[in-house]
Amino acid sequence: MFFAPGRKYAVLGASTNRGKFGNKILRWYINHKLPVKPINPSAEEVEGVKAYPTLNKYIEDLSISDESIGVSVVTPPQVSFEMFKEVLEKRNADKIASIWFQPGSFDSKVVKYVIEKLGVSKDSVISNNDCILVSGEGKLRDEI
Repeated sequence: MFFAPGRKYAVLGASTNRGKFGNKILRWYINHKLPVKPINPSAEEVEGVKAYPTLNKYIEDLSISDESIGVSVVTPPQVSFEMFKEVLEKRNADKIASIWFQPGSFDSKVVKYVIEKLGVSKDSVISNNDCILVSGEGKLRDEI
C-alpha cells in the first residue's frame, strides 16, 4: 500500500523546472492536497513548498508523532541508492513506509536494498515502471 491516511510524502528529485517529471510529480501531490515535501539539494523551495536537500534531512525534521512517509523517487538509480543508504546509516529507515519508484529511477540493486536493508514491505514498493501521473489517481482512490 503506497497511500495511507495520515501519511506524509516526499518527492526525491523534485525539480524547479516545470517541464521535468520531478516537478510534475510534485504538482500532482499538491493538486491532490497531499502533504508533500520536495527533496532537491540546490533549491530552497519548489512550487512554493519548502525543499529539503536530502531525504534524511526531511525525515529528521518530522515530529515524533508523524507515523510514516511515502517516497516518490525520480532520481537516477545510483542517486536513489545513496539517499536510501544515508537514511539507513542515520537510523531513520523506520519512517519510510512506502516507495514508488518512477520509471528510470531504479534498478534491482536499489529495490533489493530498500526491501532487505530498510525493511520496507515488498507490497509497499512500486517498481514496475508505473508512473504516479498515470496510475496515481486510481491507486489513491482505492487506498484512502
